[in-house]
Amino acid sequence: MDEHSLRILELVPVLGQVAGLTHGPLAREIVEQLRPADTLEELKNRQAEVGEALLLLDLGFVPPLVGLEDKRPDIQLAGRGGILDPQRLLAIREVAIASRKLGRYLEERSPRAPRLSDRARWMPNFPRLESEISRCLSPDGRVLDAASTSLRNIRSDIRTVDAQLQRNLNALLRDPDIQKMVQEPIVTQRQGRQVIPVKSEHKGRFPGLVIDQSGSGATVFMEPLSVLPLSNQLRSLISAEEHEVEAVLRSLSGWVAQEETPLVAACEEVAIVDATFAQASYAKKVDGSIPAVSEGGRLKLVSARHPLLLAKGIQAVPISLDMGTDFTTVVVTGPNTGGKTVALKTVGMLAVMAMSGLPIPAEPDSQLPFLTEIWADIGDEQSISQSLSTFSAHLTQILRILPRAGQGSLVLLDELGAGTDPSEGAALGVALLEHLNAAGALTMVTTHLSDLKIYASKTAGFENAAVEFDAATLSPTYRVTVGVPGRSNALLIASGLGLPDPLVRRAREILGKEHVGVEVLLDDLENERQSLRQREAQLSRDLAKMELDRRVLLEQLDDLKRERQVRLDEAAAQAEEVLRQAREKSHGLLRDFRRQIAGLERQKEQALAEAQRYLADLRDHGEEAQPPRSFEELSDAELERLTRPDAEEEEEIREAVSEAPQAPERSDEIDSRARVVARTMEANLNAMAHQLHEIRSEPVPSGPLPEVEVGQRVYSRRYGQEGEVLQVRGNKAEVKLGMVRLSLSLEDLEPLAGPATGGQVHLPDAQYGPLSARVDLRGMTVDEALFELGKSLDQAALTKSEKVEVIHGKGTGALRKGVTKFLNSHPLVEDHNLGEVYEGGWGVTVVKLKR
Repeated sequence: MDEHSLRILELVPVLGQVAGLTHGPLAREIVEQLRPADTLEELKNRQAEVGEALLLLDLGFVPPLVGLEDKRPDIQLAGRGGILDPQRLLAIREVAIASRKLGRYLEERSPRAPRLSDRARWMPNFPRLESEISRCLSPDGRVLDAASTSLRNIRSDIRTVDAQLQRNLNALLRDPDIQKMVQEPIVTQRQGRQVIPVKSEHKGRFPGLVIDQSGSGATVFMEPLSVLPLSNQLRSLISAEEHEVEAVLRSLSGWVAQEETPLVAACEEVAIVDATFAQASYAKKVDGSIPAVSEGGRLKLVSARHPLLLAKGIQAVPISLDMGTDFTTVVVTGPNTGGKTVALKTVGMLAVMAMSGLPIPAEPDSQLPFLTEIWADIGDEQSISQSLSTFSAHLTQILRILPRAGQGSLVLLDELGAGTDPSEGAALGVALLEHLNAAGALTMVTTHLSDLKIYASKTAGFENAAVEFDAATLSPTYRVTVGVPGRSNALLIASGLGLPDPLVRRAREILGKEHVGVEVLLDDLENERQSLRQREAQLSRDLAKMELDRRVLLEQLDDLKRERQVRLDEAAAQAEEVLRQAREKSHGLLRDFRRQIAGLERQKEQALAEAQRYLADLRDHGEEAQPPRSFEELSDAELERLTRPDAEEEEEIREAVSEAPQAPERSDEIDSRARVVARTMEANLNAMAHQLHEIRSEPVPSGPLPEVEVGQRVYSRRYGQEGEVLQVRGNKAEVKLGMVRLSLSLEDLEPLAGPATGGQVHLPDAQYGPLSARVDLRGMTVDEALFELGKSLDQAALTKSEKVEVIHGKGTGALRKGVTKFLNSHPLVEDHNLGEVYEGGWGVTVVKLKR
């Protein structure tokens, strides 16, 4: 890239602004040396890292960057065997700490910043180096006693000897004879030795050595002979301390030397990341963005602002330009001081910044082609005195540009054709622009020459652009409008500055009607453009409001989607938990029911056995017979002996158990079936207990007994139901009533014709108490409510209720949905519907039970 053009476009001051946002001199140096990238790949890598840094800053992730010095020379000195002083070692420790913290910061954010986090590979931890320097050096750079055992011992001896020396000196000062000779009763130091200020006239009488004297000669500083051994010992210890401190620093420098290569790399990588975040901070500071850059030829800048004007606090009018598709050459015209040069420099500066990987102060939809060369010939002189030397200077620079400009080049020429005859200047300008256009360069020029405006308006690949001028205020607006030529407005400005009207009118006459007509046409175009701009501004405001409303709606939609997903996840988790609990509950209930049913059978058989034993005792011993024990008194052995349910019951339980793991969704059905079996067994047991009570008070049978046989159908007067005779023993018969085998007296039986019907036991209501046909589930969780509902349905079925009213309330509807799902698969339910208004509406579900 041409350094002369970069200097003209003032890249260095902009880099200075970015460098001011760094934390260390090495990062500042990296920023100040930024130049346009050599390849598109290199540029995209730079942009990607700055983009990641900008994202992290937008998310509030501030990097742990501190003001690090460039310690590479010190690290390399240690690598060559040099001994570093404590301050340099502490600075290197800060490098190690920064490497550790910044590396961890980047690794933790690798999903959002993969390119930056990849640099963490070169930011290793230096735990031993950190700990050794911290152990040996204090924050202010003193070598600590803990640095070595020898240093600790030497300093302990120094303190002891120094204390003894001070005591001896103070004792000497208290001597009356000595006090007469001293200038002042104090102990001070001269040349590293402890001395006493003695009057010069007494130096021959004072027992000591002269070490120094005052400037006036009135005082001599003498070391007493009595403390000379201690003083010499102290100096020896201090020398030993210095040697030991040097050994400690040599050891620490050796630690640095061992880590020389990774420490240097860490310095450089930390500085690179520092420089990258400085560029991201600059983007936030100027409200900038990272433009898209591609191999194509389109240069589109939207609301571009010059960064140096922003730095001065000047509210520059944004410039928008789109070239490279319909046209590649733009001719900018307009009045003097109207902003043409500023527009030219703005385009050039943002192009240089973009090619260097820097964010640009423009809208995010800006884009540029990858430019291998940016050429600029911009003169800052705006005076009316033009000379051949100025023309020659411009032409010399243009001659340097022409052979090098082509595809991938941006050429910026200020005041093309100026400094010479307008006709010749215009002709030369047209020739130059034709050459650049044919070479494929993107070209932007400023001029006052009308012939260039006319040529641009008639030639393919060319386009005019105007820098606007406010005729009312006689001042430029600095707004650039592409598609129309600008006017110099010389006569208008002259009139506004006070040129007499006759002179202005004469000038217009000289220009001719054709020129005046063109000026009128341009005025009309300007008025129309102003009107269109106002309409565009209103449309932009409307569009912005619509966009804001759209974003609000999208955010609300996203919130609803997130809330829906959260609820779905919660519902799925809750359903999974309910299913898991249902499985556990069904399996547990089945196990419990098997045990309970087995226990009931044992108690039944035991009761029958006890009853038979009691009847036998009655026959044999009469009133001396012992009555049967209660169920609770049965021994474990007796209960174990009676553990087997009959084949029909066992098959039903086995079927329920086998179905449970294969069809977890039928857990409620299994639960209900198991409940029915258990309650039936409980009812049979109650009936059996009633029979046993009757047996206890039953007198010894007498009179004729009916004749019955195995398999015959009989009717039990006591229980009011039919059964089948299984066995006949004396005046007793074993009869199966429903699922219960009972030993009944023949007197209680009435023979019937035909086979047994297997009637069911009629359960006394007193065994269950009153059963409600209504269940209130309000205030319960879904799991609690379904458990209570299952029990209520079981009770209603046993009492032959036709329907059950389930009160679940209205609320959120979650409980109602759970109840509905439960009833849909319940084996006892024939149908269910929401209640009528008088029944409670949709806060109640009416359940119709199967008959």
